[in-house]
Amino acid sequence: MAIGVTTPMAVLAVNGAAFVMRHLVQFRAGIASAALISSLLLNSVVAFAVIRFAQRNVPLLYAEYKRWALGLAVVIVGGTSGAAAYLTYLGMDDPKRLPDRTAILASVLALGVPFAVNYIARRYVRRRELDGPAPDGGGGRSRSGPSAPNPRGSEQESAG
Repeated sequence: MAIGVTTPMAVLAVNGAAFVMRHLVQFRAGIASAALISSLLLNSVVAFAVIRFAQRNVPLLYAEYKRWALGLAVVIVGGTSGAAAYLTYLGMDDPKRLPDRTAILASVLALGVPFAVNYIARRYVRRRELDGPAPDGGGGRSRSGPSAPNPRGSEQESAG
């Protein structure tokens, strides 16, 4: 059954690819548009994860510079997506140069980076939720430091 389904699908894929390669000049604007939309979506996932990370870890700084952070995210996402679409358009000008190693590497990175950032951000948030707040309430070392004498300890010793 699997071979019976796979073979016609492979034949259709090969014929479709041959048709696109034969008419690559006509298809490259559509492919570049698809690259733009894809890059906007995937880079927005990364930007959202970074902004959420800033909201949770540096809330005061984020609150003060929220407009700058959002504006910078829009500029970076738009700029990188526009560059990806333009480079895709340029890379599709000559079918004899395909498959292009640079295009393949860029595509793998374009897919991998958003998923990696999202995975790392989720693991960090999950780990932080599992650990809970620090016992001293400050999330770190106390101000007196670890080697400072305990004032209650000296009172308890003298009372006993």
